[in-house]
Amino acid sequence: EGYYSAMGLANLVLKAIRLGGLEINSPSETKRAETIALLMRGAALSGIALNYDKGYILDETSDLSVLSYSNRKDVRDAALVSLDSAIAYANANAFTTPASWTNGVEYTNSQIARVASTMAAWLLANYPRDAAENATVDWARVVSYASNGMSSGTPFSFVFMGDGCRAGGAWCAEMLYWFNG
Repeated sequence: EGYYSAMGLANLVLKAIRLGGLEINSPSETKRAETIALLMRGAALSGIALNYDKGYILDETSDLSVLSYSNRKDVRDAALVSLDSAIAYANANAFTTPASWTNGVEYTNSQIARVASTMAAWLLANYPRDAAENATVDWARVVSYASNGMSSGTPFSFVFMGDGCRAGGAWCAEMLYWFNG
């Protein structure tokens, strides 16, 4: 349920912004939220494509009453569309993420674009399950994404983790720690 939960929350943000006209404090902060939502949707779809044979492709316009499964290749391709959109939005909009979003670390729009590029390279490179699928990978595209990824320019680490569910934590309720433990 983690992938669909993350994708659902990302899609709610995108729906509020794109279909509901929501502005979050300023146009810049709205574009930042939209960019991160696209990144999270792409990451969720990537996880589904890599771990399952089929899955749901959902976006902010999906009608949840008429869902149908898609094969993992289509899910992978939808993930790449979302990651490409995150890259484009991050490159087109100057912003810095709040440190409180990622355990005390701020990221610039350029770094977010590089994270999305790294995720896209990783997805394409790790997608094949056999030699036949490996032969279909566009390795030049992998190289292109990787050359614009987190190791290009000044390398950095992307730190994205929960808070250990400490009492009063920002990421999850303490009860979740007991039920997942």
